[in-house]
Amino acid sequence: MNHAGRTPKRPLAGSRSQRILITAVLILLLTACNPAQPIPPTSLPPTATAVQPTKTAASPTATKAQPSPTSPPLPTETLASSPKDTAGILEELGGYPCPDSDFTCVDVTVPLDHANPQDGRTTTVVFGVLPASGERKGTFVVVTGGPGTSGLLSADAYVSSYDPSIPEHFDIVFFDQRGVGLSGGLQCPQAAAAFYRSDWNAATPAEQELLLDTAQTFAEACVDEMGHPEILPYMGTQQAVEDLEVFRGLLDEEKFWLYGESYGTQYAQTYAAAHLDHLAGLVLDGTVDLTLTGPDFMNEQARAFDQVLVETLTACDEDEACAETMGADALSVYDDLAARLQQGPLTFDFPLPLGGTEARQLSFSDLETAASGYLYSETARMIFLRALAAYARDGTLVPLARTLYDALVLDPETQAPITDPSYSDAVYYAVQCQDYAYASRSVEESALAYLHAGDELITDLPRFASIFYGDLPCVFWPDPKEDPARPSALAAQGLPTLVLNATSDPATPFSNAQAVFAALDEGYLVTKTG
Repeated sequence: MNHAGRTPKRPLAGSRSQRILITAVLILLLTACNPAQPIPPTSLPPTATAVQPTKTAASPTATKAQPSPTSPPLPTETLASSPKDTAGILEELGGYPCPDSDFTCVDVTVPLDHANPQDGRTTTVVFGVLPASGERKGTFVVVTGGPGTSGLLSADAYVSSYDPSIPEHFDIVFFDQRGVGLSGGLQCPQAAAAFYRSDWNAATPAEQELLLDTAQTFAEACVDEMGHPEILPYMGTQQAVEDLEVFRGLLDEEKFWLYGESYGTQYAQTYAAAHLDHLAGLVLDGTVDLTLTGPDFMNEQARAFDQVLVETLTACDEDEACAETMGADALSVYDDLAARLQQGPLTFDFPLPLGGTEARQLSFSDLETAASGYLYSETARMIFLRALAAYARDGTLVPLARTLYDALVLDPETQAPITDPSYSDAVYYAVQCQDYAYASRSVEESALAYLHAGDELITDLPRFASIFYGDLPCVFWPDPKEDPARPSALAAQGLPTLVLNATSDPATPFSNAQAVFAALDEGYLVTKTG
């Protein structure tokens, strides 16, 4: 879940070890089809830990049935060979080549309001399918993160990192969720750029008043910029999963595998709760605990970002080359710069592409945005450490400014927002504000409740408290969800469910994965350290 706020506005490419882990789990699914083929002991990278035979100390509840080291963990009957003319079905559905892709796209007309389809209003959701290249064993549906990412723009890159046996034996499905990319193209880059570069401090009454005004201004500006306000009440995940159910029926697929990453785990759990009988298996990667309220999740996420930043800076101190380049304790360098910026922005000269420089400023808010946007992979963390080392060594803020512009998808020459077709802030808020009841009371009461929920965080969290306020615009969002009740924990009775998480995941904290795993009837926890 790439929650808005001080997090990047688009998914960053995962590290090689992350891709190996995901591919290894996909291989577990495939080998489950063939009991004669044992799971190779080297399927998982050295830092990945397969689930233990009983619950770990972190989740000491009831024991579950677990796989032995040499036998596939999942039942074979759900993945029996399934001969089907997928290409023929796609042709009947009016399939056409997805833009710059090996996938075949299908435009699916669905009710705007699945709870009241009789009103006749509809919207179009675009699904992409890559038919299995060999003996078909089933369908594998992927839900990307966000909310607000384009699954179709990620599809070919993701599949290229899978073990070749996966596209050989599974029809693979990606899609643009309603409102995203080919399924609506809702965007508000101008409003988002202004919002993300504003100050999100809430330590004093004056700062709280300013933050509320900033959040309300963004909510109104984003809605105006994206247009189509009539769709906003129907953008929540409960509506979106019914779009997938319509497509499943069109494919005439009784059961399929569902894989969700980050926000996609919210989507996958919501689908499973509604249509468990149509799933052969579930994979939750970077898991969100849906039983948490919005503020509770944001609290955990802010603390996870602080944890991962500290681990990143500590790792620099422990690496000879990084420590030498930094020239000082890395955490002290960061904290000293943050303290200076909290007194006011620092001015620096930014080099222009045609020569000359332009006087610019970097604020405390900018530093937290840049830092949080570069904690998602080894490559990103390396780039941020180099930028921080440049400041420590030479006092230059230019590399840090470049990380800021990249994290917010701004033109580094003009600082103007660039529309990113792979991600939509507008859809992020349209979904979040329907999924979480931030405005279950009057606007004034809801706003004060949100602010007060962060009081303890401001007091005891040294960094990234600002992340907590990322969903504050939902208090002012039109047609918000009013029922504050959260979903029950997913048991997924009888459904093989794999839960994947890294212990240092900043956006979807490991504690969420542990909580979701604890409730599952047939769960398997796969942990990556770091």
